[in-house]
Amino acid sequence: MRVEEAALASALQRAFAEAGSPDIDEIASSGIGVSARQITDWRTGRNLPTAFRDLEPLIAYLQVAAAATSQVSRRHRIREVTTWPTPRWRQLWESAAHL
Repeated sequence: MRVEEAALASALQRAFAEAGSPDIDEIASSGIGVSARQITDWRTGRNLPTAFRDLEPLIAYLQVAAAATSQVSRRHRIREVTTWPTPRWRQLWESAAHL
């Protein structure tokens, strides 16, 4: 796995942790349009989303879940990946996808 792919996988793993480690099957069945297999592959870096628009619903889900479960002060939340703006996630995906 390339460094850029590992960085995306690591960010997704951190986002899951910040969101309280939600169940992958529950996320997939929530209607975001991403399968449990895709989520698992993306988190482990086995495969990349083919388009950023495929990744966006998962990021949004994790952001909402993290906001609902976070007990961290506002000052510390700035370091959390779930607070990253969409362009930062897109740049990470583009680097991993060689774009």
